[in-house]
Parts: sequence; structure tokens; C-alpha cells
Amino acid sequence: MVLNVLGKRMAADLHWGENRKDFYVIGKATDPKAVAHVQGRFNADNVSEFSFTMPYGYSPPRFHAGLLRSAYLILFRTFGYRYACQPIVQQLRLRIHDPNLTEPDLGAMIVELKDFDPSVDKSYFVLPYEIYERQFYFVIIRLKRKTTSHLGVYMPAFECDDVATFLETLDRHKQVADGKRTSVSIVGPVYCG
Repeated sequence: MVLNVLGKRMAADLHWGENRKDFYVIGKATDPKAVAHVQGRFNADNVSEFSFTMPYGYSPPRFHAGLLRSAYLILFRTFGYRYACQPIVQQLRLRIHDPNLTEPDLGAMIVELKDFDPSVDKSYFVLPYEIYERQFYFVIIRLKRKTTSHLGVYMPAFECDDVATFLETLDRHKQVADGKRTSVSIVGPVYCG
């Protein structure tokens, strides 16, 4: 959920107890300056009202944002701050953290993998990938429900520096490959975990 206090937006969880309801700010998903500002105002008893947004049910845009977040965290784990500090990745992080944003559209970044059957049982795979001579990372994420399926998320590689070009390349690729079986050409080492 998103908590809005004094114009500062923070990701939060609501814990519903028998005699009390508590909001817990998710520090890793919230600007630390916003948290410090709001804590100071609460400590000074200077907050008269606040609001929160609580999404219900399945929402494809939120599901896509969750997949983008997972792919980002996998690449952060794999490559560290060097990956996370890229300007293009920072732009995608804004999309992850603000559920009200609709741009960039994440539809072209996410694909369902049919008939993907890895020889090893891992929760994710990171494959260096090339589309129209542009470098990407293709992050494959295992989803376990009643059955196991895999989804792929195209993420910018270190060479990508522009969100518009990144998304245009993916849109072009999606239009050409729409509904057709494609194969993945691996152009470097595969990381998995």
C-alpha cells in the first residue's frame, strides 16, 4: 500500500491486530528523507491527517510492476550497485516505486515462456541477450502456483543508456515476434539462483 503523509509518499504494510492497526513503512522501497521528515513531524505531534491507498485484487499493471521489481532485485543481487546506479535503471525504479505511474508501459518488457523446462531447478536465470544488436538481460523468473511457470523480463544491460530507445527496441521486437515461437540466443554467461 502507499501511505501519504504531508505530501510524502511511502510504501507501507498494514498490520491488522485485534485492538490496533499499525502501519510499517517499507524502508527499502521508500525515500529515507521522506521517512525522516515524516517521523520528525509525528514526533513533534504535527500531523493532523494522512491518507493511504490500498490496492485490492489482481491488477495486470501491478503484477507487471512486481515482476519488474523482482527482475531488478535479481540483477542488483547479481551485479550490485554498479548495475543499480545506471540512469536507465533509476528511471525504471521510479516506475516500480510509484504504483500510480503508467509510463513506461511494462507490457513489452514481460513475456510468458511456454515450454521452458530448465535442466536445473532454480528460481531465476539471467541471460545476456541481444535484440537488433542491442544488449539486454533476459531475466527468467519461476512462478509457483498450482503449476510452475516461467516469465521473462527484458532488462537493460550496462550498454543501454536511454529508456525510450530501450522500449522502442522491445516494442519492435514484440511486434515482429508477436505470437510466434522465438528462440533465445545466449551471448554470454548465464547466472542463476
